[in-house]
Amino acid sequence: MSDDSIKLIIEGRVEDDKHVLLPAFVDKLDALKKVLNQIDAIQSGKQVSNYRIVNLSHSSPATVVIQAVPQEDGVDASATVNGVIDTINKITDGKIPDNVDFSLLSKLKDLGKGVGTSISSLSLSAGNITAYIGKEFNAQVEMALSEEDVCFGSVEGVLEAINIHDNNNTFNIYPLVGASKVHCHFPPGLHDDAINGVDRKVSVDGVLTYRRGEVYPSSVEVKSIEVYPVEKDLPTFDDLFGIAQDATGQLSSEGFVRNLRDEWDA
Repeated sequence: MSDDSIKLIIEGRVEDDKHVLLPAFVDKLDALKKVLNQIDAIQSGKQVSNYRIVNLSHSSPATVVIQAVPQEDGVDASATVNGVIDTINKITDGKIPDNVDFSLLSKLKDLGKGVGTSISSLSLSAGNITAYIGKEFNAQVEMALSEEDVCFGSVEGVLEAINIHDNNNTFNIYPLVGASKVHCHFPPGLHDDAINGVDRKVSVDGVLTYRRGEVYPSSVEVKSIEVYPVEKDLPTFDDLFGIAQDATGQLSSEGFVRNLRDEWDA
């Protein structure tokens, strides 16, 4: 097996004569593809590789060899496949790498899902190093996924997807930049403010929760909601013209500005 290839080995359940059921086989290939893509992006700063199956064997256990194919010159494809093996083994040992965030952990969780139930065993190898995905790996992933940081802060964005059925009292905020959406829970006392903010830009203050490695909050326990006015309700320049006619006192506008400039230069 070449340095730019990774081998996936799956063994089915005894009750299935160790054959791998099609849904489980497809799920594992899809999960591995997503993990490869994200590790590739971590290694190169962006996704630069495609993947092709270069060997496939049904003999127990089922084996698939996948080769990384860089789409740009100068890319070391072996870094991606070795990165997958190294990441899995470090997680199994309880040493979660700093670059493994919530998103990658979720994909790794999908890779390990069903081991011991829908399939008997699953392992990956690159070169002469093997990574086994089992109970210890899955337990470490679950533990890392539960890690959260909280702080008080605010989030701005458009309020949508409100749910007040059975006192759920939740909505999503869709910021203009940052997270794609932030899930929010609010107390009954903010019911009217939440209703008034639907489909409008708002700012919410509260306790922000950050998942492991995430730059933007995933949820907010809301303490207050400020609903911004819609654009058509904002005053125009013509509305503001002449609103403070005595602002310059006895000075002309030119003299008032000249005095300001003199103060700035002093």
